[in-house]
Amino acid sequence: FYKKNFYLKYALFVLTTISLLLFVFEYDNNFSKAYYLIQYRFWEISIGCLLVFLPKYKNSLVQSLNLVCLFLIVTVNVSNSAYLHLSVVISTSLFILFYDSETIFRKFLKNSLVIKIGLLSYSLYLWHLPINTFFKWEGINLNIFNYFSIILLLSFMSYKYIEFPNRKNFKITRNKIFFLILSFFTI
Repeated sequence: FYKKNFYLKYALFVLTTISLLLFVFEYDNNFSKAYYLIQYRFWEISIGCLLVFLPKYKNSLVQSLNLVCLFLIVTVNVSNSAYLHLSVVISTSLFILFYDSETIFRKFLKNSLVIKIGLLSYSLYLWHLPINTFFKWEGINLNIFNYFSIILLLSFMSYKYIEFPNRKNFKITRNKIFFLILSFFTI
């Protein structure tokens, strides 16, 4: 098992490095290619996989400083670049490595609204771009409230009727088929 584990880590590290280099070099030349193709974005997922193999350290000071930096990276108006993506991934990785549950952020992270948004996060991620693209394509300008309302509603329905029920048992029912057909025609 140890040898297999070593080769897995090594292969994952090499593939991560190649993917990151491809992403950085291609980002300015062909944004769409670098942003949407898996070989250019693999590094983001694989860095999370590599974190599994690293020891974790509880350090509330590092965690707090890192969260402030992550907040600034995300909220300050910075031009979109490959290095912005890299800084967000590194900051998120540091948050995971130095996570200490006994900090002031624990109350925030344990908040029921934050937990619910976390549960919906994958569905929010999946719906935001198609909805944005659809309304731009149709020439419909939505205000931010309506945009988030539509995405939250679709995300909630996706989570409730598709994601959550399929976590334990994957069974196709009439309700699921109806929801899929409704979703298809909605898009």
